[in-house]
Amino acid sequence: MYSPEVAARTMFLCIPVRLSVLVSALVVTLTSLLYVVDYSLFKSLGLRSFVGGFGVGGNICTLVAEYSGFLFGLLGVLGCWYGRRDWVKSYNLWLWFRLLCYAGMYYFDLPLIMHCENFVNSLQLTTEEYGWGPKKLWSSFEEPSSPLSSLPPLLVKGALTSLCIVGFWVTVRLMEEFGDVLKPLILAMMLTGCLERAVELCETAILRTISFFMCILLCRCNLHPLKKCLRMGRRPQPRNEGGYYVTLDLREEESCIPEDVLRDSYEAGSNCGARLLALGIVLFVSGLCLLEIFSAILSSLQQVNVQTYQKGFQQLEEKILGLLRDASPHFKEQLSKQLNSVESQFMSVAINVLNGVLSRTTSLFTQTVMFLLYVLMWLLSPMTSQSGQAVFSIVRTYFMYKAFCNTVFGNTRGVHMGVQKVGDWMASWLCGLGCDLAMVVAVMCFFLGFIPEVGSVISVVVPVPILLFDSRVSLEVRATNVLTMAVGMLLIKFMVSNGLESYLMSKSPTLAGQREGENQPASETHPVIILFVVILCGEIWGITGMLISVPLLALIRLLINLENTHPGRVTAAAAASAKAVVPSVNPTPRKTSGASASYVSEVARNESLNGRRNSKIVQAGP
Repeated sequence: MYSPEVAARTMFLCIPVRLSVLVSALVVTLTSLLYVVDYSLFKSLGLRSFVGGFGVGGNICTLVAEYSGFLFGLLGVLGCWYGRRDWVKSYNLWLWFRLLCYAGMYYFDLPLIMHCENFVNSLQLTTEEYGWGPKKLWSSFEEPSSPLSSLPPLLVKGALTSLCIVGFWVTVRLMEEFGDVLKPLILAMMLTGCLERAVELCETAILRTISFFMCILLCRCNLHPLKKCLRMGRRPQPRNEGGYYVTLDLREEESCIPEDVLRDSYEAGSNCGARLLALGIVLFVSGLCLLEIFSAILSSLQQVNVQTYQKGFQQLEEKILGLLRDASPHFKEQLSKQLNSVESQFMSVAINVLNGVLSRTTSLFTQTVMFLLYVLMWLLSPMTSQSGQAVFSIVRTYFMYKAFCNTVFGNTRGVHMGVQKVGDWMASWLCGLGCDLAMVVAVMCFFLGFIPEVGSVISVVVPVPILLFDSRVSLEVRATNVLTMAVGMLLIKFMVSNGLESYLMSKSPTLAGQREGENQPASETHPVIILFVVILCGEIWGITGMLISVPLLALIRLLINLENTHPGRVTAAAAASAKAVVPSVNPTPRKTSGASASYVSEVARNESLNGRRNSKIVQAGP
């Protein structure tokens, strides 16, 4: 048993609970400090609607709670930092005291704000009853535009905050409960967003090819359509003995080329046969690419000599035991047993993981089947609505940028791990780092890069045992290689992930949640928000959640942007700026398309040219 003096100076070691107390005490300290130092700023930020203090009694209760909150909040922060149980206990007791102060504030303020219209109707009687001057509880006494605006801001903001917290908690619990149902749907949406554009382009190419060959067959297998296509841009030539020039006139009834051949785009999924053929081609090409990658990985794994790494592990074990010569024999024996049991522990962990996978075989099979069904249904019957296209555009843009950055990331690390096997453009810096699994590490870095922030850190740790257990070099060289690899990979991580990727992502209006046609500068999402969303989605859905975290965040930003730019939601500032804009006197002429404008200019030029030449011929005639 610890003595009371020792127990008072120690604290729990549960890090999440300790961090929650620290954050709570820090927020209390900052808000109370703002209340004490600058009360006008406190009110302008809308914090007064949460703490109350509209009447004399409520103001006194709030003042006592906030002034004491600065001292006890600071005590809670220091208690969490230094691990003082007695300080944190005092802070927790003060939290109960603050609840009593807020109960008193509601006791004094609720009757006041529920009858605040009396300050307009009968000011003198209300002042005599409550002993309070005519201060405005409302920002204005205009007629409310919605039922919520007729309630006091204190009740509205408190209720909305409570609803948001409860709704967020319920949403997280529902996503946890229905994780097995939502995972296939979300993964199918990700894959469909990546393949949908490729299938659409392939379908368009197939339909154009079929239409062109049907045109040739209908024209009795001659080259008349091709001649028409080539003659569309030719200059006019004289066709009669008098030398008169014929005006360029390309009317649709003179051409046998169908409109399907020259159409810019087709409606996705309009032709079932072409859609099926395009889907088969895209899946076949994707399968060939994956097969090539897996074959390269297998060939790289077959060349690895396992005994080399076992020998390196034994050498490292002997080196560690040799450094502990002065230690006690019991400690050496325990350390030797732990090192000898590493391999068996690794095998047991692998067996447990395999058993867990086999125990969920039915669930995994069901999820795989549903995933394939979702993908096939989405690709065969694409979403043509604007919202569906916006979702697929976000997914496609994110994975396109991410794949490009991961290619640079993985190839650079592949060069970093095996200079002679993957490339030699970084050989001057990494000439001493050779590895048998360079291809495997590069592919792992490519796929781990899709997990924001966390995947890059994991990919730094992956090559450490490969270089550390390589018995073909000495232990000093291994340590140097590991240190060089860690420094180099961290530099590559910061250059690619925090440099190139951040630049590309921040310049994309699609990932910023902007609607189509908006020209506003894209704002980059803060890295802290991205990391929080990654961890939250990882806790809910595991690796799948980490993979979909950033596209999900972009979809949320799109929904927020659509809500803020709703036609009925026009702020006062926007209305004032719209009134200040003076319309131009000379309206801007409507622009024609590039193709029609060039065609009209070509026809006009040929008309003027023919007119001048015909007039010269007539003047030179008899």
